[in-house]
Amino acid sequence: RLDVVVNNAGVMAAGLDEAFTIEQWGAVLDVNLYGVQRMFRAALPTMRAKGAGLFVTVSSNMAQLTLPFAGLYTASKRAVEGLVESYRYQLAPLGIDSIIVEPGGYPTALFAKMTGPADAARIEAYGPLAELPHRVFGGFAASLQGPDAPDPREVADAIVGLAETPR
Repeated sequence: RLDVVVNNAGVMAAGLDEAFTIEQWGAVLDVNLYGVQRMFRAALPTMRAKGAGLFVTVSSNMAQLTLPFAGLYTASKRAVEGLVESYRYQLAPLGIDSIIVEPGGYPTALFAKMTGPADAARIEAYGPLAELPHRVFGGFAASLQGPDAPDPREVADAIVGLAETPR
């Protein structure tokens, strides 16, 4: 039996990059990056003992894109991908695989729980430009609603397919 661990924790942060505090950076990295590392450390002793296993880390297609007002989120996802790819090379000789899934936008709670920047003085310094992140990401979130919205089960089905693929 193949042990499978799916890393799917993540928080979204969008807004004027300068206005995110260092504490906000730490909170996002704690979930998006350090959480992935915690999962590897928790599961690897068992997988190494069995000589088999699969880590599936859900990242984002935004790890490959540079969008304005998403520097914190994008940086966290790029860091995740570097970590997961490094593990792939380290673990392959032990019979353990590490793969990345990069979904696009889906109608989940990600946008409803999105973190915005906390430094009001820095936001105010941008004048009217400060409203642009709300319009951009609000519009994107709205585009994921309705009868033609993509179904998040597509991602779950893809992960199941990957887990069932013979190694």
